[in-house]
Amino acid sequence: MPATGPLATLTDIVTSPTEAFRSLREKPSILFPLLLILTANVIIVLCYYNTVDFPWLVDTLVQTAIDRTGGDMSQEAQEQIRKAMGSMSPSVMAAINALSIAIILTLVLCLSALYFLIISAVTSDGFKFKNWLSLVSWCSVPTVFASLAALVNILISSNGQLSPYRMNPLSFTSLLSLDAGGQNTLASTLSNVDITTLWALVLLVMGYRQWTGRDLAGSAAIVLAPSVIIITCILLIA
Repeated sequence: MPATGPLATLTDIVTSPTEAFRSLREKPSILFPLLLILTANVIIVLCYYNTVDFPWLVDTLVQTAIDRTGGDMSQEAQEQIRKAMGSMSPSVMAAINALSIAIILTLVLCLSALYFLIISAVTSDGFKFKNWLSLVSWCSVPTVFASLAALVNILISSNGQLSPYRMNPLSFTSLLSLDAGGQNTLASTLSNVDITTLWALVLLVMGYRQWTGRDLAGSAAIVLAPSVIIITCILLIA
């Protein structure tokens, strides 16, 4: 009899995804993967602000804001940004960012599940919101590896001057040595995408295909459509 429970599913989602999807279809679970992902990201934020050279970070973020306006930012505006950031301690910044990322990640997962629920309503496949939230949460678990890589990167940073855009060594910005701090919109977008993001998307395609019985092309089109639309809009608006 195969092992069951969140730890067994955690192992299966990495080593035997089809088995994990079969188990989740019968008994969807949400809390464990959601807490795992949120905890990993919150730890990264707290560790980063606990070790970073804070005055250097403020200067870096101000310079990034200047670069993204093409240098067209008044000295007064620069000082306002610098003053606003400088008025907060690293611990306050860490708390704000940790809370923000926890809320954003939860919303993204819920919106993804809602998207699949709408598709289910159209196709009448019978899956509910809980099913889809379980699937998208578990398929996002590989992103924890990116958090671990970022943690190692933070801990080995000797002088505390690690750019937030270089924090994740698995991001395409880091892997391709792109400057995400300037006006390069593509580089800025890629700073939020890493190889574990692609892993998660592949798992989601596999899971959707296994659950619904659709062909690979149709499953990929449905799963990837939101990401393609969002990235396209970002590039067109910038």
